[in-house]
Amino acid sequence: LMWAGGCQRSGPIRDLREHLIKEHHFVVRKKLPVKKHFCTASGFEGPREWGHLATVRGQTLAYVIGYQPSISKTHGFVSIFALQQSDVQVLGGLGVTVTPVVAKDSAGLRSSKFSWSEVPHANMDLEQVAGLFPIKLFSGRLDEGKPHERAVEITIQSET
Repeated sequence: LMWAGGCQRSGPIRDLREHLIKEHHFVVRKKLPVKKHFCTASGFEGPREWGHLATVRGQTLAYVIGYQPSISKTHGFVSIFALQQSDVQVLGGLGVTVTPVVAKDSAGLRSSKFSWSEVPHANMDLEQVAGLFPIKLFSGRLDEGKPHERAVEITIQSET
């Protein structure tokens, strides 16, 4: 997460799962997101990141959805990774679909799709395997009475 500006720590990390939960405020989920909404509180003035850990086929998978203006003012990112290199084979391939919550707000964009035939692992250069999607996919929440918020819908699914 150093590449996304979310981690300032250098040196080895003994327990990656604990580090992600304590230092990065990752939340443990029972399953991968299906049509899950991720919402900003105040638009795109500053960086925003949602980190989750989910168990897939008995292995822990981490995923991060975020926006980091120092990386790109026009794109958000999705990063998925296994905590252990040995988990990669068991996890197999994964796909991510990013869609606007309200289609009419997305400037004609329908979705962005990413797939990994093999899930990256935490020791890789995750910046090279992150999926970038246009922030225009974040749609307004006017219908919900939240005019300052923007939301995107994410689905992560197994490809095997």
